[in-house]
Amino acid sequence: MGRADSDPTDDEPPGREDPRGHPEEDIRPDEIHRWADEFGVSAEELRLAIERVGPVSSEVRKFLRPTQAG
Repeated sequence: MGRADSDPTDDEPPGREDPRGHPEEDIRPDEIHRWADEFGVSAEELRLAIERVGPVSSEVRKFLRPTQAG
């Protein structure tokens, strides 16, 4: 039997990182505002980015980078 706190739908190992060392996580709908604050964008901008590149935080970060540069 598995650990009581394990999530059977979570098949990714914990602690994934992108090549720059940023934690790589899926951005869940209930965390939109937290991630929007972290990336320095509005929740709507974050939702649009997720629609374009998917919910993986490192991919969203790369997509938003040109927006954050100014």
